Amino acid sequence: MNRFSFGRFLAVLHKEWIQVRRDPMTLRLIIALPVLQLFLFGYAINTDPKHLPTGLLSPKHSQYVRTIVAALHNTGYYDIRPLTSEAAAERALAEGEVLFVINIPPNFERSVDRGETPAILVDADATDPSAIGNATAALASLTATSIATCRQSCKPNLQSRRFSSSCMLGTTRSS
Repeated sequence: MNRFSFGRFLAVLHKEWIQVRRDPMTLRLIIALPVLQLFLFGYAINTDPKHLPTGLLSPKHSQYVRTIVAALHNTGYYDIRPLTSEAAAERALAEGEVLFVINIPPNFERSVDRGETPAILVDADATDPSAIGNATAALASLTATSIATCRQSCKPNLQSRRFSSSCMLGTTRSS
């Protein structure tokens, strides 16, 4: 059985140190490459992208949908583009015009008014998972928050049967 020997480890370490001292270029590379990687991973690789092209597929632009769209826009992650049909959404995803398609079901408003939490379908182009990870997480929490906020502030006025105009989510744009 091979066991770890501290003496052998020190011998190999000593041999490698002699090798590095003979070749100064190796020492430079040993120092320069990790510094270069730190720079690249710290600054050049952006894992928090903003303004991702996003398609919105909604049969009805109700107050709830407008609230969700305003909240999504305020995050800075999404640039919302309306889409007309599911075929157009699939084409836009396949051609790379959009990275997300948010599909809001036809009876979304009625489900929210009943106190249910309706599902919103999100299709994502997963060719670059690091780019869409934060945006997908923001989308999941933001829609639930938007629906809850709109439920509280968008109470129907019983006399006029219209929703109050104060339903738009009052979030500020993050930098």
